[in-house]
Amino acid sequence: MNTVDEVVRLRKLGQLKESMEMMQSVLAENPESGMNQYQMAWCYDNLGEERKAVSHYQMAIELGLSGEDLMEAYLGLGSTLRSLGDYEEADRVFRKARNAFPDSSVLEVFQAMVFYNKENYAEAMEQILKLLVKKNE
Repeated sequence: MNTVDEVVRLRKLGQLKESMEMMQSVLAENPESGMNQYQMAWCYDNLGEERKAVSHYQMAIELGLSGEDLMEAYLGLGSTLRSLGDYEEADRVFRKARNAFPDSSVLEVFQAMVFYNKENYAEAMEQILKLLVKKNE
């Protein structure tokens, strides 16, 4: 088992502080890894340190992830920005993510939450209703 797998295993066991400490060592050895940045962001998010997570999500996306990891990094970044009250930036992230992953219903739901937070209630409801219709087709 590699070290990042061990970080994930510890996180799943609820050993969040140990997971983060291990990930800090891994990241110090290879900060140019998108996956390492992504895992560090996740550690900070799980510990409730959202502000610290943001830059790691951004770096992970810039350095390069693919597939599900990229989609989840966008989701983590947008969701974290939304929870911090930065609705405009969260909206921008979700728009970019939805362009990259147009079939992701989870991204649609989280973007609708941003619309709601921005008091764009009609747009939020429209997005949720479209998603419901799409799911029932």
